[in-house]
Amino acid sequence: MKLSVSNKLNTYFNGSLSDAESKNKQERQKVKSALSIKQIKNKFQFHTENAKVSLKAPGEMLFVDENAVKKEKILFFDVECVDLSFGPNNIPFLIGMGYFIKNDFIVEQVFLESPVDEDSMLSFLDKFWQKFDYIVTYNGKSFDVPLIKSRFRYFQKEYPDHFMRHFDIYHILKRIFPQKRSRLVDYESAVLQIERKDDLPGSLAGQAYFEYQKQNNETLMQKLYKHNETDILSLAALSIKLDAAIKKAFHGKQNNGEKNWALKIYKLKKPIRSPDFIIKNISTKADKDAEDMYYMGLAHKKKKNYLKAYGLFRKSYKMGNSKALADAVLVLYFYLKKHEKALALIEKYLSVEEASVQGKLLMMRGKILNKLKP
Repeated sequence: MKLSVSNKLNTYFNGSLSDAESKNKQERQKVKSALSIKQIKNKFQFHTENAKVSLKAPGEMLFVDENAVKKEKILFFDVECVDLSFGPNNIPFLIGMGYFIKNDFIVEQVFLESPVDEDSMLSFLDKFWQKFDYIVTYNGKSFDVPLIKSRFRYFQKEYPDHFMRHFDIYHILKRIFPQKRSRLVDYESAVLQIERKDDLPGSLAGQAYFEYQKQNNETLMQKLYKHNETDILSLAALSIKLDAAIKKAFHGKQNNGEKNWALKIYKLKKPIRSPDFIIKNISTKADKDAEDMYYMGLAHKKKKNYLKAYGLFRKSYKMGNSKALADAVLVLYFYLKKHEKALALIEKYLSVEEASVQGKLLMMRGKILNKLKP
């Protein structure tokens, strides 16, 4: 059953969107600097009312680094801007930031009422970011962060590179759910099982901002505030789901659905380095594919089970994974010291493989021939 965002991320956060909108309106009237920058702050709490999508925030989170990170050191970040380019006229006029304070999740929005004060907004960001060590975005490596960097350059300011790591959940979600549409709202539906209603798309943000500038159209801006706030809440919720999948996988407590998540996360980001993890989880799968065999081979190779690794690479290759052939040859000649067998394997498949694999095989053939010289 689909859940409606109009009832809030209500299943996930204390307080409804209507309550938040009312509070936002009051805050926007109250919180206003001497410059034309509005600072809007709202507080939410993750809870566990719905067991199917339990989003209780842990004290430490693993998904942003190989070591556990205190959740208070993570900043969730999203930008609304005039258009989707990196030109000098693309102004980021609404910046959403989310962060934890104990069990509360704070969404703080900074709105640029007049473009002339953008320099001041960037100075605010410079100071604000110093509280955090990690930044989490959705497609932010390609857009949000490069855009902010370009604005710092435009105003001849040094970009405040405070963060130890930038974790962009778009890339890992795209691989776990390789559907054609990969917007944040698509993953809200696939992972959180919620659908937005009456949402103003980010693609219309520029138009809404221009109408606000010309006609003081507050209605459109209210919808955009709501859109940006929901982006931040969803970003945090999805991150917590990723974090839970990794932790459960590490302890072997995941159910079947989460196991698939955990395996894909391991393969893509390798947050957990133990080869025992991948062997344990893949070996129990009933329908192992070529990629499963390949990663099992890598894990056994790391454990120095070279004969087992060789067999798995060969199986992966026969199932259609061409890159596994080079790994099989490498194990044969370098680790098992079976130079003639490795050379025979190269000669058998060299002519039928694609150029990238042929290049690796030719390089190894040259090394083996040098070894076999009298």
